[in-house]
Amino acid sequence: MIELRDFRKEVAPEAVQCPGAMIDRAVLRAAIDFCRYTLCWRYTLDPIRAVDGTAEYELDMPNCSRIETVKFAQHNDLEILPTTEQELVDEGGEEGGDSTWRTTEADQASHYYMPERGLLRIYPIPDTTTAKALDVVVALKPDQSAEDLPNILYNDHLEALGHGALAKLKAMPGKPWTALEEVAYHTNAFLEAKRNEKAERLNDYTRDSSLYV
Repeated sequence: MIELRDFRKEVAPEAVQCPGAMIDRAVLRAAIDFCRYTLCWRYTLDPIRAVDGTAEYELDMPNCSRIETVKFAQHNDLEILPTTEQELVDEGGEEGGDSTWRTTEADQASHYYMPERGLLRIYPIPDTTTAKALDVVVALKPDQSAEDLPNILYNDHLEALGHGALAKLKAMPGKPWTALEEVAYHTNAFLEAKRNEKAERLNDYTRDSSLYV
């Protein structure tokens, strides 16, 4: 992880007299936006113990991060697929509040969804307790209190975050660093960087892929 203050060098020369704390805040907001759009910050959780009769599992994240989405999950070494609560309701024929799928148990889960960020619900509910049964890979974003950012943002996307931060700072009215005529330039450069990284991520950084954004 890299401290937020280390990102200032990309912003401070073009935001003269801007306080360091304000630069840090603009960089953090740009980083959150970048990670949400590109899903570039991936994290593999420690294997999770599946418990007999338990459908929901809290996902243990690194400090100062939040889950944007689950990218992959498996139960007992078999991949389980994303779904939604409404899809399970529709398929289960839920009527008048009575639902079968909410209590169905089996030795192997087939689907998952997140009723809230950081909480994974699997279906069917495990009917046995198994150590290290759930493997989950997530895409993360920094939370609002983050003071450090992942290495990938510094090593690969420092310039992009600089554009994102400057787009916000230069749009602030009445500041020594205000430059409304430059906002569009930085906004477009940031958007282009996000699109490029999203395409690279979709291709898993494989140049031969034909996927694009």
